[in-house]
Amino acid sequence: MSGKKTRIVSGLIGLGLLAGLGLRLKEVYQERERQRILAELRAFFSALGEIEVLYINSFSSKRDDITGGLVMTDGKTYTYRYHKGSIDFKEDLT
Repeated sequence: MSGKKTRIVSGLIGLGLLAGLGLRLKEVYQERERQRILAELRAFFSALGEIEVLYINSFSSKRDDITGGLVMTDGKTYTYRYHKGSIDFKEDLT
């Protein structure tokens, strides 16, 4: 009976470690994807001038549909929507 309990406990510990590793790998992947998208956005908007601030609206953004904005050094502001490599933007005139 003791050997059976040991195997069960070992199995549960192994499953816990596997789940933890899976979560960590998912976090690393999401962070790399976020950095790749930010670099793509910076490259796209740098054609309009020097970027002072670039931000993502994390509360309204999803994995494939990211919204945010940026402020240029000349004071112009833009809002954007990034969807699977496509960037739609407009100048904020307020």
